[in-house]
Amino acid sequence: MQASNANTALHRVKLYKLNETGGWDDKGTGLVSVGPMECANHQSNAVGLVVISEESQKMLMVHRILHEDIYNRQDETIITWTDPDIGTDVALSFQESQGCNAIWQHIVRLQSDADPKHPEHRRRVIDEFDGAVGHIDGDYARHDSGDVGPSGHIELPPPEMANLEEISKILGHVPPMQRERAAQLLMMPGYLRKLLDLFRQCEDLEDTTSLHHLFRLMRSIIMLNDTQLLDELLKEEHVMDVIGCLEYDPDLQAPQEHRNFLQTAVVFKEVVPIISREVLAKIHQTYRIQYIKDVILPRSLDDATYATLSSLMLFNNVDVVLGLNQDVNFLPSLFSALKSKQPGNDGWDDLVAFLQEFCSLAKHLQMQQRHNLWNRMTQLGMFEVIACIMQSSAPPVKLRATDILLSALAHDPTALRSFLATQPGYQLLDCLVTEFVGSEQSGLSEQIAELFKLLADPETMEGSLDKSPFVDVFYNKFMDKLISPVAGADIDASSGSNKAKASTVAAGSSARNSDSVAGSPPAKVAATANAGASTSSSIDCGVPASTIGLIVDLLCFCVQHHSYWAKYHMLRKNVIEKVLRLLRRKERWLVVAAVRFVRTCIGTKDDFYARQICKNQLLDPVMTAFFDNGERYNLLNSAVLEMVEFIRKENIKPLTEYLVKKFGSRFEEVTYVDTFKQLQLKWEQSNEAAAMGPDATGAAGAGIGGKLYSSRRRLRRDDRELDKDEEDYFSEDSVEDHSEDSSGANRNVAAAGAAAGGGVEPRLVIKGLFKPAGAGRGTGGSSSSSVAATGRAAGAAAAEGDGGAAGSSSSGRAAVGAAATAAAAGAGAGAGAGVMMSLVPYGDED
Repeated sequence: MQASNANTALHRVKLYKLNETGGWDDKGTGLVSVGPMECANHQSNAVGLVVISEESQKMLMVHRILHEDIYNRQDETIITWTDPDIGTDVALSFQESQGCNAIWQHIVRLQSDADPKHPEHRRRVIDEFDGAVGHIDGDYARHDSGDVGPSGHIELPPPEMANLEEISKILGHVPPMQRERAAQLLMMPGYLRKLLDLFRQCEDLEDTTSLHHLFRLMRSIIMLNDTQLLDELLKEEHVMDVIGCLEYDPDLQAPQEHRNFLQTAVVFKEVVPIISREVLAKIHQTYRIQYIKDVILPRSLDDATYATLSSLMLFNNVDVVLGLNQDVNFLPSLFSALKSKQPGNDGWDDLVAFLQEFCSLAKHLQMQQRHNLWNRMTQLGMFEVIACIMQSSAPPVKLRATDILLSALAHDPTALRSFLATQPGYQLLDCLVTEFVGSEQSGLSEQIAELFKLLADPETMEGSLDKSPFVDVFYNKFMDKLISPVAGADIDASSGSNKAKASTVAAGSSARNSDSVAGSPPAKVAATANAGASTSSSIDCGVPASTIGLIVDLLCFCVQHHSYWAKYHMLRKNVIEKVLRLLRRKERWLVVAAVRFVRTCIGTKDDFYARQICKNQLLDPVMTAFFDNGERYNLLNSAVLEMVEFIRKENIKPLTEYLVKKFGSRFEEVTYVDTFKQLQLKWEQSNEAAAMGPDATGAAGAGIGGKLYSSRRRLRRDDRELDKDEEDYFSEDSVEDHSEDSSGANRNVAAAGAAAGGGVEPRLVIKGLFKPAGAGRGTGGSSSSSVAATGRAAGAAAAEGDGGAAGSSSSGRAAVGAAATAAAAGAGAGAGAGVMMSLVPYGDED
């Protein structure tokens, strides 16, 4: 037995046979084809399947396609049957669905030719996959002479009334590899036009049967998914007749009225006159494509045809935008109309809607074309128009305006940043902030929040973040207004910023005064932690909870990306304390948002935030909420556990000590996880390691040296890399860890310095980012040494009162006192001049 050369292409398959246990045995991978066979036991015109191994080139299977067998297609790539020669089931698993379709069509055609005179007597093949090939009905055998030519290619009968049924059936069962051939036949001169003329005749004659055939025919033509054919159908002279054919769906009880809707009900609004006929034709064609895609054939279109129609719409939109941009009068007329009309007048909303759609479509242009278009619109005053819209338009129109700004940011944020930072009075930025914190329009606050993130993203800024004019204006002019809803302050357009500033200054003064008592929390934090009797309405300023959540999310973004600016405002405005007031809200997701903000601050692993949290005891309300939550497994429980686990893994010593000393007695209540036990163990191990370290004097000296170097390095932004020895030396514990050991030495050295220097002790004053109140003001023999430190000790020094009371950073003063004693001993009793060291990294001391 031998097989001749296959008439079809080779397709890669895996051959399986059913074994006695009911499992499938893999017989190998090969290439399958269909061709005539010569066999002693079979007639000479038999056609069969041949599988040749791709490794050994041996025949894995030769199977004659029988008319009596029932072949079964499963999914897209599997064909199975029962082979009578070997008495078992056989399966072919194709690598590609296209190959499975090709082989399946050959089987179908041979099954159809089993008994041409009585096709109803043959046994039908079973297709479990209802794909692009379609189901095989009983009339398929009639396509024997009219659809396949001598070369095996598909053929179409002439476009006549008597052939409509046959044409619709042929086009409804075109194999995937024959689609291009079918499209070429339809594109022959006059063929489509004759079919559409037949539609008009059938409609005049009210021939419902023929109209149903024309519906199937036209749907099948669209499903061929040929771009040139679709372009021809959608031409102005053809499209209405095509839509008319699609009105007579046989599955519907009555014909639809799509043409009447498109010609009478749909009104084309031309906000600015469009002169170009080509542009107008593209606009109308795009609308009709969308109507066919979304209204007429939404259930019939497959993914490939749907994507092709969407691509045609996209290309048309690009042509429309380019055509309007090339018109020298169109864009000036558009912006002139926007500037001349008052918000709310007739046509105003349509103008804004057109500008929004125009900017949205501009993103599909090529880079240079898009750059030229945005530059031209910016020069014509687009941002001034947006400012006018945001000031006095309805909320839906403002939503369109923010969408225009997002489109501008997607292209290039530089132009909008420059406009916002230089506009007189910052009108647009003020309107955006006002709408952000006060709008109740759904979606507006979310869009403005996204807009602020894109504007403040340092990765898209050309220069340094610290020198950005926009960031400067954003923090100094509008950050108070953004934070005020979180703090519960009333937002007033005229005096809201001043009120927030005054309350912040008063709160900061109260915090510094209350810090003079060792171990007592500041008044604001104590009020926050013990506010269980207060209701959430006391901090409800009328701002929607969703907006407050967006503000917290924006603050998290600032902490992560704006190191200097964020730390400056965290200290000056007590932002962490204000955000922690959200722990009293009834919305549980806002409580979690407050925990997430604290977690973001801790996640920066910056000593500044650790000192602020420990000094002001800011984790007290968080842990109180956690313990009050009990063993309930919710977001609050998970968020706090993750934060504590992060502190343990990163070994943040100040926070570890703070949590263990403050809440160690309650750690035993948490038995469902070992997070707190491991945290306490980490703290005990750190204490043991510290007890085995160098003596107190050496540790104190290393600590002050490390502090000064760390401060200088951070503030001056020195890029020099340390070698390993220096890094290990300056990585020792800071002087705050040895305050108890060095307090006595500080008093002794201070007395010795006063005796040797005639009552005037040397002073070491470090000017830093923040100016402490009353630091370094001691006079005569009664004054004690004072140190105003930036860097790691900035938070502690800023909270000291006049006179520099002992106990806050005594180890630092001990080291400074030791240096002063050495200087006094070398210079003699009359050397009383102070030593001053000045570090002013960011200009103004204030």
